[in-house]
Amino acid sequence: MSTQDGVTVETDTARLLRRQLKAADQALARLARGEDEALHDFRVAVRRVRSRLKWHPAKTKDIRELSRNLRKLTRVSDEARNAEAWLALLDVLAKEAARQEAEGVAQVRARLMQRLRISLDDAREAIEHRYPPLRADLHALVHGRQKLALPGNETAEFRVRAEALWHRLDESLAGLWPDLDEHTLHRTRLLSKRLRYWLESDQTLFAPDQSDTVVTELKALQTRLGDWRDAQKFGAWMSDTAAATCGAHAREMVLAAMREDVRGFAILQAHETLPGLVYLATRLSAHYSELRIQLEPHLAVGALAGLRKRMEGLLASDDVAAAADPAMQYQSSESDEVRV
Repeated sequence: MSTQDGVTVETDTARLLRRQLKAADQALARLARGEDEALHDFRVAVRRVRSRLKWHPAKTKDIRELSRNLRKLTRVSDEARNAEAWLALLDVLAKEAARQEAEGVAQVRARLMQRLRISLDDAREAIEHRYPPLRADLHALVHGRQKLALPGNETAEFRVRAEALWHRLDESLAGLWPDLDEHTLHRTRLLSKRLRYWLESDQTLFAPDQSDTVVTELKALQTRLGDWRDAQKFGAWMSDTAAATCGAHAREMVLAAMREDVRGFAILQAHETLPGLVYLATRLSAHYSELRIQLEPHLAVGALAGLRKRMEGLLASDDVAAAADPAMQYQSSESDEVRV
């Protein structure tokens, strides 16, 4: 596998930045009009930029600072993103709600809508003030006012960094099933997203059609892992809401209902101030079971072996020194690895 004709790490990064800056501008215009999915699209564009810069060969002090500031920018909209995801999950969980249950679900929905409105306003205000200078810095990179490349075999170094990313994901995947440890799952989801972003956008090492199968697998895996994490975070929000409404003891009651503990469910029913939470807690328990069934085909031994074979074949190359140890070439702290 050789470098694609006429494409270097520097020119390819500039191409990606131009594309994502345009996508971010379009998403901001839609966000100002209050359109659905606009905030999500802006976050994706910024994450794609940051993902590329994060492990770029020319990661100078200025680029590292820019990457950190882009991460801070996306974090201000985390709460709004979560509220949107939980509202979508609420629709799934409440499909079969009876009249009495539906009234409680409506109250939960009202709480989430209020949370979404407040967090969206906060996110818009923060983006309006923080993004313009970051956008200017990114345009400076695109137009070559800051150096994007290093002398030497930059493509070889870029490939080694890509291999390192895959090896960390492979290791994380191997320890995920069947326990689905929360930290490992979160790390795996972010690493798979980061690798997918690179495969979808990079034209330095191979043509896009070479990676289509792996990209499809990673996207499906990322989606399932994201669904699981959204359910976890929604469950935590419900237990916090119960505690805020009825006292600390109600948190354990909601958690018991999510475990389908009959005693916890019966106690919750006696609290009229928790309408909807009882029903949603038990429905969320069933939802977890459905998500496990959906996850297993992606995490079973055979599926992982197939992904590993395709990914390693994609990265195989004779023009990079075989002695290079990807795990040593690109090191970062545990916290840094998962902050994509």
